[in-house]
Amino acid sequence: MSSYLALQGKFTQGEIGEQEYNMQRDYFRNELSGMIRRLDEARKLMMIMAQLESRSPSPNVQPGQPVNRPQPTS
Repeated sequence: MSSYLALQGKFTQGEIGEQEYNMQRDYFRNELSGMIRRLDEARKLMMIMAQLESRSPSPNVQPGQPVNRPQPTS
């Protein structure tokens, strides 16, 4: 975001031309759109995981017993 603001400052002060400004602005716009898309995908996955965790545990687990989850491997 700060790079985008710096770009606007350079354009306003005449340090870069309109064509260069437009190219870099479009680059930043595409990068931000991609970041927003990835954040939205992560949010959706987290919502799905929360829904799965809130469902009742499997029948062989007694209420009040902790559910053993496999540890992630490196």
